[in-house]
Formats: sequence, C-alpha cells, structure tokens
Amino acid sequence: MLFFVKARADSEEQETAPFEPAPAPPVELVVEEVAPKIPAAVQASGAAQDFVVLENSPEPAPEPEPEPPKIMGKPTDADIEAAKQELVQDILAKLEEIDGAIVPEVVTAPYDPRFPTTNQNRHCFIRYNEYYKCKFERGEDDKRCLFYQRAYKSMCPPDWVEEWEDLREQGLWFGKY
Repeated sequence: MLFFVKARADSEEQETAPFEPAPAPPVELVVEEVAPKIPAAVQASGAAQDFVVLENSPEPAPEPEPEPPKIMGKPTDADIEAAKQELVQDILAKLEEIDGAIVPEVVTAPYDPRFPTTNQNRHCFIRYNEYYKCKFERGEDDKRCLFYQRAYKSMCPPDWVEEWEDLREQGLWFGKY
C-alpha cells in the first residue's frame, strides 16, 4: 500500500510540495490510504508479482502541549495605578518627541490693497496709543480723541484691550504718551 500525505492549512486541502517553504503556518496532517494502481499490461504479463510495496509508516510527531493560561486574580488598585502611570509616562515621552520635532512657522501675509481691513494689528496698537496720548495732551473730554477711540475699539480684539488696560493700571504700559 502507498500513502500520500495531504496537508490541510486553513481548511484548504493541498498536496505538499517536494520542499518546505521557510515560514509555514501550523499545518494539520491528514493521512489517506491509496491503493496502488498497476497498469493492465503489467498485470497481464504477471510481472506485478515481482514488485514489493513498501509501507513507510512514520511515527507521528508528538504535538507540543499548549501553555497553560496564566491565572491572574483581580488587579488591585495599586496595580491599576501603576499601569496608568506607566501609560501616561509613555504618552508624555512620545509627545515630547513630537513637540521637539515640529516647529510651526508663522508667516503673515504682506499688505494687499485689495483687502484694506486685514492685518491691522500694527494700526490697532498705534490707534490705542494715540488715543491715550491725545487724552493725556488734550484732556479727558476732547472730541478729537474720539476718532482714535473708535478706531482702536473697532480694530483691536477685546482680549488685547483688556490686557493693555491692566498694564496701564499697574503702571507697566510700554506705550509712549
């Protein structure tokens, strides 16, 4: 009797090649018994009696025992905290690497006469300074200073104005007036 070995990998049946590929997925071996086929001409001549069929019965390889699953109890609060701290440290280390590598380049657009109201930061600061300079030189109630006040209030973001007012009250304002 002759035996052919078929390999079954991922529930597909394939005949094995004469060589094995280097990395192979786990394979389940299925042994099927096949009757030898002797041509009719050989059987008629009686030469079939001279042949001896050798059976190779390889010993089945012992299957490795699967590793027993690790038995873990419930994690304690200390274990959870330690895992959280380790995860946070890993994330912070990765963020520091990223922050050091990326440096944003801030570029402002040059003046464009088609859009006269854009990029007015410089004018905002100048109008704010001129308002307080006018107020200092001409007095609190002068009508000519209202132009500067309206100009800086319409151009300047409120956050900037609040910050500048705080600096003026503390005596740390760096504007000239």
